[in-house]
Amino acid sequence: MSETVVDQLLARAAAAEEAHKWIEAVALYEVALVRSPDHVPAMLGAAAAARANGDHARAIVFLTRADRTAPGRADIAVALVEALAATSRLSEAAAAFERARAAKPLDAGLAARLGATRLAAGDAAGAVSAFEAALRLDPAEPRALGGLGSAL
Repeated sequence: MSETVVDQLLARAAAAEEAHKWIEAVALYEVALVRSPDHVPAMLGAAAAARANGDHARAIVFLTRADRTAPGRADIAVALVEALAATSRLSEAAAAFERARAAKPLDAGLAARLGATRLAAGDAAGAVSAFEAALRLDPAEPRALGGLGSAL
């Protein structure tokens, strides 16, 4: 199928999102993915529409597919973390944050968010390590400053 048809489907899906028609948007993104199975923007769009509709489990499916298709992208890993955390899959969320940190090792905010996720998952030692890494990158990182005390 031509890229023009996929672009038209994505435009229609974006318009459905603008109108808060989340189910329609997801369906249009899915049609685009049938026509172009490795289209990462369609996967991300479908995931965002599914999350906006409260369907975090379905968003995880799209984001996992995007992560497999375009490994190493921090934006995909972070979106996956948020969807996993929304479904209380905190250990998996921490693993996704690890992938995001590997893609952006100098991002203190990501390190602090990893610490918060580890702490929520019950891994205090891992949280301390992540918060300390964040503070080495940015000694004023507010989430790391606040989270380190809780983790200790």
